Amino acid sequence: MRDLLVRYLLGELAGHERRQLEDELGRSPDLRRELAYLRGCLAASATPDSPLPSADELPTGLVERTIRRIAGMEAGDQWESDERAATTADRLATTVNASAGTPTWSMADLTVAAGVCLAVTMLFVPALQQSRSAARRTDCANNMRQLGTMLIGYSEQNGQFFPLVGPGENAGIFSVYLVEKGWADKNQLQRLLVCRSSQLADDLAAGRVDLRIPCKAELWGASADELTALRLIMSGSYAYRIGYVKDGTYYGIRNQDSRHSPILADEPSVHLANLRSANHGGCGQNVLNQDGSVRYDTTCMSLGHQDNIYLNDDGQQAAGRGPDDVVLGPSEATPGHVPLVTVP
Repeated sequence: MRDLLVRYLLGELAGHERRQLEDELGRSPDLRRELAYLRGCLAASATPDSPLPSADELPTGLVERTIRRIAGMEAGDQWESDERAATTADRLATTVNASAGTPTWSMADLTVAAGVCLAVTMLFVPALQQSRSAARRTDCANNMRQLGTMLIGYSEQNGQFFPLVGPGENAGIFSVYLVEKGWADKNQLQRLLVCRSSQLADDLAAGRVDLRIPCKAELWGASADELTALRLIMSGSYAYRIGYVKDGTYYGIRNQDSRHSPILADEPSVHLANLRSANHGGCGQNVLNQDGSVRYDTTCMSLGHQDNIYLNDDGQQAAGRGPDDVVLGPSEATPGHVPLVTVP
């Protein structure tokens, strides 16, 4: 019988079972006491640390309804018809405030609901952030692939050499060459040069900066302040490969179609260890190789070498100290003091 009473309290009895049990409850005081005991056990197990409600917290009219119900059971009164009956568990869960006409929520209910919402938030928000970061990293990689197509096309029409960062020029000059040689539309290139995970993207959205690719005539006619401002922004969110010096000659970068030789990457940050890029939360950087492939690196070292891709062997953002010394300079970086004779 106890099992039947528990199922009754949980609302699991079929209609004919419930009616039979309610008839028995109307006839047996012992059975009613057992029901009351079980109800108390279930309530205690559901909210073990919850204090009993005060009189002010009880639903309006609950005491009077309870007294009338007990009196009716003692007198053997019939219970409500099936159409109007509801299980005791249902009534406890959805007791309606007679004056307000809305379900009454206890503090325990609100605590449990808040806990569930907090747990869901703690699971959902990090997943959303990771998904958004992955999407932006993929978008950045797609930008690089398109830039790679332009740079490779340029090299194929210029003796297999990528755009040269000449003496006195800055790394961002490659964007000027791509536009002037017809390998990129200026508006399209300005879009591709912005990584969505970079500070530049935020600054552009807020109107704090203006990304502009100048022509060579503008660079030649710019004042010192204007030239400095242009050089800071010409390559957008990315760093471009500077040439190298060997045997007193400054060389440009030849396209060897290598998947281990970088030509472009997310720009470095002076605020992070080893100049790691801040574009993707400081966790790593996308790197474009000469063959057009893009990889995501969590370190700043080139594959197979203990060579920081943002510094030459002398620890400077300047021309490499040999063909294997990779240096990807931010937009304003220059080759430094290099011989005037250049190849090509």
